[in-house]
Amino acid sequence: MREKEKAFIQSLLNNNRDVYQLYDSYKKEFLLFAFRYYQIDEENAEEIFQESFIKFYEKLRNQEYEDCDFSLKTYLFGIGKNYIYK
Repeated sequence: MREKEKAFIQSLLNNNRDVYQLYDSYKKEFLLFAFRYYQIDEENAEEIFQESFIKFYEKLRNQEYEDCDFSLKTYLFGIGKNYIYK
């Protein structure tokens, strides 16, 4: 993981406003992703996004993202995809 990503993650963990901004910035895109590729209706897609974001944040707090070679968005959407398949 690059230093810039580490600093951004640290900012997320220390600042709720940054967490809300990240949530808002990915929500619409995730809903479109869920509908387009998995035909998930909006209500279920929102629930899946909320659960995915909570899990995503927990993994950041537990430093489980550090070994990943992909972006935060890809990581979050991967978590969401796993929830869709459940």
